[in-house]
Amino acid sequence: LLLLLPLLLLVGAAVWMGDRKSPIFRHNRLGRGGTPFGCLKFRTMVVDAEGALAAHLAASATARAEWAATHKLTDDPRVTALGRVLRKTSLDELPQLVNVLRGEMRFETRLRIIRDVIGLQPGIKQLAAMSLIITNEGPYFLADTHVRENPTSEEIAEIAQACANHVTRFGITPKIALLSHSDFGQSDSASAMKM
Repeated sequence: LLLLLPLLLLVGAAVWMGDRKSPIFRHNRLGRGGTPFGCLKFRTMVVDAEGALAAHLAASATARAEWAATHKLTDDPRVTALGRVLRKTSLDELPQLVNVLRGEMRFETRLRIIRDVIGLQPGIKQLAAMSLIITNEGPYFLADTHVRENPTSEEIAEIAQACANHVTRFGITPKIALLSHSDFGQSDSASAMKM
C-alpha cells in the first residue's frame, strides 16, 4: 500500500479537482460470512449520477431502448472523462486495497490491479506481501506467501525465495520459517491446511 500511496494520492487529487467533491465512492457489498461492508472505489461518475441518467433517458429514445435492453449505455453521461480512463485501467479499484487490509475482501481479487500497475520483475510469476516490523532485537521481515488462494507448493517456495532475496538487500541473512496454517484467519480450509 505504501508503494501505491503516491498513485492513490495523485488519482484522488485528479478526481477531486474535477468537481471539488469526494473522490471516493463507497457502495455496499457482502463480504465474508455475508457481512456487509463499504467497498471503496475512486468515483468515476458525476455527483448526481442518477439525475444525469434520468435526464439523458428522458431526452433520447435510443438511449432508453439501450438501457431497457442491457441496463448499460454505450455513451453513459454519468461517467466522467477521467472516470473512463480509471475504469479502463482498473485504477478506480485501488482504494479497495484498504478493504483488503481491513479483512473485508480477499487480497487475491485485487492482485490483478497491482500486477497491472506495478508489474512483475523478470522471472517472477507470483505476487506476495512483505511487511517490516522493527523491534528492540532488530528488524523482522514477514512475507505472506498466501496472498492468493490455495497456492501450489512450488509457488510458496518461489515467493519465499524471492522475499529472502529482497531481505538480503538490507544486509540481513534471511531465515525462512513457514509459520502459519491459516488462510487469512480461516484455519479450516483446504488451502490453510496445506500451509
